[in-house]
Amino acid sequence: MQVKDNSEIASILTLYGKLLELHGENDFKSKIYTNASFAFKKIIYPLSELSTEEIQANVDIPKSYKTKILSILASGTFEELENILQITPAGLLDVLKIRGLGSKKVRELWQGLGIESETELLYACQENRLVELKGFGEKTQTNIIKEIDFRQNNKNKFLYAKLEPIAQELMQSISGLDFVSKIEYSGAYRRKCEILDSLDFVITSTNLESLITFFIQIGFVPDVFSDHILLKLNNNFPIVFWLSGPNEFVATQFVKSASAGHLSNFKSIPTDVQSEFAIYEVNSLPYIIPERRDGFLEFERPDLQSNSLTYSDLKGALHNHSTWSDGKNSIEEMALFCMQQKWDYLAICDHSQTAVYAGGLTVDRVLSQHQEIDILNNKYPEFRILKGIESDILLDGSLDYGNDILQLFDVVVASVHSSLKMEESKATERLIKAIENPYTNILGHPSGRLLLGREGYSFDVNKILDACASNKVAIELNANPYRLDLDWKYLHLAMDKGVKVAINPDAHSLKGLLDMQYGVYVAQKAALGKQFVLNAMDYNDLILSLQKK
Repeated sequence: MQVKDNSEIASILTLYGKLLELHGENDFKSKIYTNASFAFKKIIYPLSELSTEEIQANVDIPKSYKTKILSILASGTFEELENILQITPAGLLDVLKIRGLGSKKVRELWQGLGIESETELLYACQENRLVELKGFGEKTQTNIIKEIDFRQNNKNKFLYAKLEPIAQELMQSISGLDFVSKIEYSGAYRRKCEILDSLDFVITSTNLESLITFFIQIGFVPDVFSDHILLKLNNNFPIVFWLSGPNEFVATQFVKSASAGHLSNFKSIPTDVQSEFAIYEVNSLPYIIPERRDGFLEFERPDLQSNSLTYSDLKGALHNHSTWSDGKNSIEEMALFCMQQKWDYLAICDHSQTAVYAGGLTVDRVLSQHQEIDILNNKYPEFRILKGIESDILLDGSLDYGNDILQLFDVVVASVHSSLKMEESKATERLIKAIENPYTNILGHPSGRLLLGREGYSFDVNKILDACASNKVAIELNANPYRLDLDWKYLHLAMDKGVKVAINPDAHSLKGLLDMQYGVYVAQKAALGKQFVLNAMDYNDLILSLQKK
């Protein structure tokens, strides 16, 4: 196993720390490694590109990590980790991944109840055996059941963004083969769905045997069926190549791309057509772009058909982090990168003071950051850096800082980061209070969800959007592929209520700024018009809009 990414190295070190804690090692030793992800946040260059001597001499890398990092880069692991894995039941590694269960609690389950796997844990919960266990109780038991159900329901699924490089690499390598006359994307990947349970293509090959041989040569064991070839990644994730003759290619791609709900609107699908427009025309239906063929309001809302937001419509990004809090790049580096994207402005919204874990800004640091932004705005007069903050929404709905500090910002993104399991009515009240704060401009990642990681914060979407409309607060479409929050299925409500949408990358690095593209993808699924997008405004119009608040 070759490890290239710093986050992979940090994850391996963190696992070692968790296993030390699981086996009862002292807290100091285990915390050195469980905190690895924090130690790596400021290392923005890839360690895999450094020599052994450079790693040994590097002042950014804690001394205790260096030998282990060198071993990880060479083999994907290190001796101490392998030794502790040998005395750890393999199933406990899955239990350690369950949200809400730290290593000490997993140790209690292991030592107290003999639990060594996720299945055994679920069974114990169903048997009500955790209620009397020290440090647990009925509420914890209920939460564990929910977490396991969530994990099991999302097994063998991938985020679109994670599969995109694989899809593009396959497309590039296959499209150039002599015996492939045509290949296109299909399935949910073509619809740009946030989560995928397969990666689909439609292909026309003049020599099936050569195609199968090619798949074998690149490391797959293909299963061949009458209408498709099935490949599987190492984790059994399916890659499907639907076979089609040249005359039926368009119809095959259409059928294999659209959802069942979308296809239910068609009385017939002609097989010998030159374009998908003809399929809609034959059925007297308006043409729907591939991204919207999900069976969700695409025919019920014909008024949305003309909306077509593109990446080039975006003028800037309004929610981003720098090295002042938990970002990897300086404000100047972020600004220069945005200029390369031909954007006009950037808002730096580092974490507020309550988010101590993320380097949240004290009042003194807010003032110092504003001085730096003033200097940079003078240095780059053709580009504007807005003074922003991502203010935590506190438990009672109030924002971090008093009004005397909040009024200093150009843009305030108010976000929930804690207490994500409130009752819906209380959660809704909490958000409404934050929206009603006279300094709130944008409600950030409203549900707090992490796709394939945790469910969202439960609240009344209609009430929240009504509050946003009344208080001239935009709602965020967080473009980070793990979030894509607010869910695109609610964006038509935002448009109906006249609520602006801010498509923001929530970037913590230069690369993170490019996540804006994923926000555009789901905006297209929702037929979000650029007239509803806050950061599709020119700078002067944006400032006027923010000042109206």
